[in-house]
Amino acid sequence: ALAALHKVVAERSSGLLLFGSAIIGEHSAIDLVAASLALTEHAGPAVRIMPRNRSTPAKDWQVPEAIKQLPFLPSIESAYDQGYRRMIFDLNYTKAELLLEFGKDVLLIAGTYGCEVEDVFMSSMRGGGSLAESELLALVIAILSVKPVLGKHGQTVASDLFVMQQESGPIQPMKFEDIVKLLQENRILRWQDEMASLLDSGDVTAAILKKALPRDRSISEFLSQRAATKKPASALR
Repeated sequence: ALAALHKVVAERSSGLLLFGSAIIGEHSAIDLVAASLALTEHAGPAVRIMPRNRSTPAKDWQVPEAIKQLPFLPSIESAYDQGYRRMIFDLNYTKAELLLEFGKDVLLIAGTYGCEVEDVFMSSMRGGGSLAESELLALVIAILSVKPVLGKHGQTVASDLFVMQQESGPIQPMKFEDIVKLLQENRILRWQDEMASLLDSGDVTAAILKKALPRDRSISEFLSQRAATKKPASALR
């Protein structure tokens, strides 16, 4: 995914750059967010936005060192007023209206739990209406979601990557189901293809996948479809 992300991010200094992971954690996909800092330096100094006032503030610092080193400000508004235009924020505690307000002037980067690109995008719609869905989509630079699995030869991932193509023109108001269809049909990396390759190589097995990603409902459907398509082929042998 790196080459594709590098190309599209280099052309943009504002919008939404979203990451997701099928692994649930306190800071899901934070490793991808941290890695994106090197790709987005052209957008200016980076800042991290405080998601909320915690009763356990130490958890705010259970992040990669690159994230720890960033200034930690209380809000997108305060960071904007201080001149920051590259912001790491938490999708789970940020309303869609705030993303719409600042997304045309600021590079907004976030990680969240999400098994596929549409799951990650849905997390951005918090508090937004049907109109906000299309407006948010217009701000998207790229969405990358990963399914990390510990295979026979170590950690590996299957990636789901959507990159907004600028030549597609302005985004018109769309129904939510059409947005999901657009995201799915215009992925440049499909997790299904990458997972099939891992299974074919023997690096992972169906049992490993089910154990590693028990909350990922798409895995069961994927494995069922894969088994159904293989049965006729095996019957011919």
